[in-house]
Parts: sequence; C-alpha cells; structure tokens
Amino acid sequence: PEQAYLDENKSAIPPKLMTPARWGRLLTLRTTWGVLLGFCGYNYLDAIYRYWLPAYLEMEHHLSIARTGIMAAIPLTTAIIGSLCGGLFADFLARRNFSPMMSARIPCIFGTVALALATISLVSVGNLTAVMVCLSFATWGGHLAGSAAWVLVTASAPQDSIGSLGGMHNWVGSTAGAISALVTGYIVQATGSFYFALTIGLGVAIAAACAYVFLPTKPIEPSQLEGARPGLA
Repeated sequence: PEQAYLDENKSAIPPKLMTPARWGRLLTLRTTWGVLLGFCGYNYLDAIYRYWLPAYLEMEHHLSIARTGIMAAIPLTTAIIGSLCGGLFADFLARRNFSPMMSARIPCIFGTVALALATISLVSVGNLTAVMVCLSFATWGGHLAGSAAWVLVTASAPQDSIGSLGGMHNWVGSTAGAISALVTGYIVQATGSFYFALTIGLGVAIAAACAYVFLPTKPIEPSQLEGARPGLA
C-alpha cells in the first residue's frame, strides 16, 4: 500500500539534479522569497520567547527562579499545542477543497498575526496574569505558524526541489533566531528592559505576515527552474 501511494503521487516529470544554476533560478522566484522571508520574520520574534522567556519573567516581573520555571512552562506548553493546531488547521482547510498552497498559507498568516497581536498586548500590560495570557497566546500562534510553514515548503516546491527549498528555509529560520538572540541581548543589556527588543520583533513579525500574504501566491512550476534565469517572478 505504501508503494502504491508513492507511485500515485509521484510527479509525471522525471526528477532532475539541483545544480547551482537551478538553485540560482529558485532564488529569483517570488514564491521562494515569500516562503523564506515569512519564516525568517516569524522566527525572529518567536526566538525572543524561546530564548529569553525566563529572563523576561525575572527582569520585568521580578519572579524568583523557582517561580519563573513554573510560569515559563505554561507558554512552552501552549507552544506544543500550537504546533499540533498548525497541522490540524492545514488539514481542515485541505478537506474543504482549499489548494495545498492556501491550506498552508492561511495558518502561516493566522499564526504570525496572532503572534504579533499578542506581542502588542504584552508590551502594554503589567498584570502578571494578563502577561501570561499574552505569552501563551503568542507562543501558541507562533508555533501554529511554524508547523504550517513546513507544509508550505512542500506545497510550494516541485518534488525534486523540496529538499533544496527546505534547506534554505531551515537556514534562514536558524539564522534569524541567532540574530534575534544576539540583538535582544545587546538591547536588554543597554536598556535594562525588553520593551524595545519586543517592539523590533513585532515589526519583523508584521513584515513576515505581509510576506506570507503577498508573495507565495502560487506553487513553483518545474519549468521555472529551467532555461534562462529570469528576474523576480
């Protein structure tokens, strides 16, 4: 049964080796840039929550180390739920005859917007209960978008270039997370607060949502990776 499924879903076009020329053409396509920029922007803000959550709770809300561990577990738990919701949301849309691209893009947009809205609320509230609600909603939305973003990779690329686009996708996400950790550390050290770091992350996440909305509107056709290198298409 497994082999029959693979044969049924195998592309009719024979797979081709991803040469440097085909990689170059892949990087001229707006769908590629939408997928990469969206994931890069989402990862920048989400990394602040992943790496700096305990320090944020200790510095901004003066929690003890023991209490910080307990409170930090709550948003991390909702992040796990968000990851599951991303896949369920994409499947729900696919069962209702949305295209594979739309089934992946809509959760990416929804989750990234939820992450941004929760961050807007976070920087304006002071009550610890409200803060925990905002943190939980932010991590839930962020990881919903993150899991759907990998669905978007497979929906966007031809079968013989999914690995290449996936590698680029992983690279930009990891790079954005590393830059976020460094920039946040310098800002917090200089200002003694997470306000400006979160505000920058918010702007980056809004840009990511816009990238998901306007750029990856259709899947990449195999023919787009052949022939002369075009401009951004």
